Amino acid sequence: MGLKKMVIAASAALVCYSGVAYAAKETAKDATAQVFEELRKINAAAPVDAVSKTDMDGIYEVVVNSQVMYFHLKTKTLFFGELVRDKKSLTQERKQQIQALLTQALPLEKALKIGNGPNAVVVFNDPDCPFCRKADAWLKDRRDITLYVFLYPLPMHADAAKKSRNILCAANAAETYRETMAGKWDKSFTLPNGCEEKVNAVLDEHMRWGQKLGVTGTPAFWINGIGVAGADIERIESILKLGAGGKAKDAPAPTDVPKK
Repeated sequence: MGLKKMVIAASAALVCYSGVAYAAKETAKDATAQVFEELRKINAAAPVDAVSKTDMDGIYEVVVNSQVMYFHLKTKTLFFGELVRDKKSLTQERKQQIQALLTQALPLEKALKIGNGPNAVVVFNDPDCPFCRKADAWLKDRRDITLYVFLYPLPMHADAAKKSRNILCAANAAETYRETMAGKWDKSFTLPNGCEEKVNAVLDEHMRWGQKLGVTGTPAFWINGIGVAGADIERIESILKLGAGGKAKDAPAPTDVPKK
């Protein structure tokens, strides 16, 4: 409601109060714009997604992908770390909220889909990551999941990007993915003609979404929207037992459990 309408509809006292609130809102907006401007001075290329005022005077939350940092406007200081209150990390809570929203926007149609079970398991995997392979060996025989694989080759694995492209180029991508995770493509091979041109855009999108979600290591899971870092099989199993609706249920439990 604009200030003019409030003048017509409200008493003089209410008008004064609303005017103050409106001015405060405009001031907050101006301050947020100032934070954006100062951040651009620090790093013009930084992909700042959002800036919002915290409940602490002069301190603003800054979101870059799903990473949370803080900015003190008066001293123009950008700082990183955990804000802890009442023994809870406010920073981690915000990261989880942001990641939950991002996972709802994931383009699952671009992922490698395997299975048709009631539990949605999204994973960012590097084909040469040993923990990814162990976790996948544990998941592959389950019938209670739909697996959505985003390929996320890490720089430390020289052949991971090539193997990722080979999976995406395959006529049966799910089969080639399973073969790759089982080590059957740990050999010298040549990509099919035109493969890179065909799948580079898809692989780039997988990588961009991993970066948005703050993935720095693999595997990174979201099971029914709940994040799990690494091959934490015990944690994954506990979430799957709850089921897609959040209620306890029995599920097949393979015995070959990799260590974290």
